[in-house]
Amino acid sequence: MKLNSPFLVLFILSLFLICCTSNGTVATTDEEAAINTYLEQVTTDTVPADKLKHVEKAIQLAKQTNNTFLHYQSVIYKLDYCIAPNYPDSIPFYFNHLLDLASKTKNAAESKAYVFAKKGDYAFFSGEYQKAYGFYYESKKIYENEKDNLRMGYNLLRISQIQLIYNDYRGSEETITEALQSFQLSEEPHKDYIREAYNKLGMSYTGLKDYKEAIKCYNKAKEYTVDHELSIKMIDNNIALCYLEEAKYQEAVQMFTALYASNSVKKDTVTFVSVTDNLGFSKFKADGISGKDLMEQALAIRLRRTDEKGVVYSYLNLSQYHKTKNPPLARNYAQKAYTLATKIGAIDHRLEALKLLSIIGGKSYNQEFFRLNDSVNNFRQKAKNQFAKIRFDATKEKNENVALKLKQAEERTRNLIVGIISGSFIILLIFLYFRDKRKHKNEKRKQKREEEYRTETRIAKKLHDELANDVFNTMTFAEVRDLATPENKETLLDNLDKIYEQTRNISKENSNIDTGEKYLSHLKETLSGYGSQEVNIILKGIDSIDWQNIESAKKIVVYRVLQELLVNMKKHSKATLVVFTFKKINKKIQINYSDNGVGTGTDEYLRKNGLQNVENRIQNINGRITFEPTPEKGFKVHFTFNA
Repeated sequence: MKLNSPFLVLFILSLFLICCTSNGTVATTDEEAAINTYLEQVTTDTVPADKLKHVEKAIQLAKQTNNTFLHYQSVIYKLDYCIAPNYPDSIPFYFNHLLDLASKTKNAAESKAYVFAKKGDYAFFSGEYQKAYGFYYESKKIYENEKDNLRMGYNLLRISQIQLIYNDYRGSEETITEALQSFQLSEEPHKDYIREAYNKLGMSYTGLKDYKEAIKCYNKAKEYTVDHELSIKMIDNNIALCYLEEAKYQEAVQMFTALYASNSVKKDTVTFVSVTDNLGFSKFKADGISGKDLMEQALAIRLRRTDEKGVVYSYLNLSQYHKTKNPPLARNYAQKAYTLATKIGAIDHRLEALKLLSIIGGKSYNQEFFRLNDSVNNFRQKAKNQFAKIRFDATKEKNENVALKLKQAEERTRNLIVGIISGSFIILLIFLYFRDKRKHKNEKRKQKREEEYRTETRIAKKLHDELANDVFNTMTFAEVRDLATPENKETLLDNLDKIYEQTRNISKENSNIDTGEKYLSHLKETLSGYGSQEVNIILKGIDSIDWQNIESAKKIVVYRVLQELLVNMKKHSKATLVVFTFKKINKKIQINYSDNGVGTGTDEYLRKNGLQNVENRIQNINGRITFEPTPEKGFKVHFTFNA
């Protein structure tokens, strides 16, 4: 079944335009104007020899004027319009030439990053996905160092596309989440990129069979697709496919029927034939009888258009239709699907055809199915391992750079250390004194934490009881006023609603917390409850923590801290995306919070908005907490504590 990605060409084009405009190519001299004219002629002429002539003139003039960037840009045009279509064997040479020129431009890092992204595009469209992954990751690293969130996000989207190809759905989900954070932090968020990010996130969840989340992501993608009806219809096709996979056949038929009748779908042959096939297959799954004519119609169109991949889809669907009605015909369709899938290298469809043949044609196909399935799984696992190594090496390189800077700092401070070594003995004594004192204080803190929790429970009950005054006033009002009048009745209802809301909030924020087996489910429910159509809450790695082996007092602190962060977010941040990341590193639990809200300012602001209490709670369990208040660029909190 086809999961469309309709924005691929737009990505490459927009990235190229962004790169070209970022370095400033507005002509300031007659020579620069002439170079830009030659490059424009490269795009408009249709004769290859003329294209090459124009681009060579541009390169020659750029050399004469010592304009490195226009020389670099002219070579890009030569690669795209002259070399790639006519001399593909020369592409590696021109990429090396571009990297050399990029290092000499004013913005050398960004120019190199663009070349790496372009190398990734060429490798991707050549089917060399593992090479493409490496190039995109190299480009992403540079843009990350340059704080260029938009282009960094583009590379992450391309990486996620490769992960989807290798069925690495969980890895793709994490990559797209990082891309969305990059786009939200970008000074100029790109709607097309955000739309495609949610579309790919929907594909990842579809691959993970989490269809509810997939549909939510597809609907989110539609929110960024307000100006292109066909794109919306293609996303609706993905949603309908989720219903089909979820065995909600009537919902699938209903959506595919609406798409089949759409004029915008009818105008696009590729989309129309896909919808036709999907509608026929959905009708068959719904009643076991209908849909054959539609599937045969789709097959006929695909055969006329020599759409080999589409023909494989049709063969597989028709094979399933005839599986019980006409086994010989079903076997024939499955065999055709297997032969054609083998020819075009559609490995997943080849496996699906073999699976059908093993059911229809007997056990003779089982051995080939298991052999091929094992081979594909091994190949994809090796690719995932290579991707993991690329990420590990990048992290290692980053850590080594940090270590080098630390070493240099140590060398600069060595003379200072020698100057104060005479006082080290006194410092050691002070350290030992405070260590023993802190050890004693830790025991008291533990008792204090347990008492604080009991106090919180009592406070919840006390505050609830103090609502009696409001209840009494309301009862008095009801006794002395004529409740038959609309005004008095409305006042009474408002008072009752206020009492209920006040009681519920106090109880919810101060009630007992189950620290037993249901702790994790209650924590998830509480955090997700702050989500809405305007706010997306993402929890990463929460299931990887062994909550059963964490002290109850610490679990209570985690619950309250995360709750207070979300309350603060609701009140102040105006965020639309919140991400919690949970990790266990050695014997420590690390929890990171980030949102894309308005950010915060000074420490005084943190105290004013209740975050001082968050810091106190973490310190009470001997944890460490760091706030990253970045005005207008979101808000981040990191805290750790011993498991």
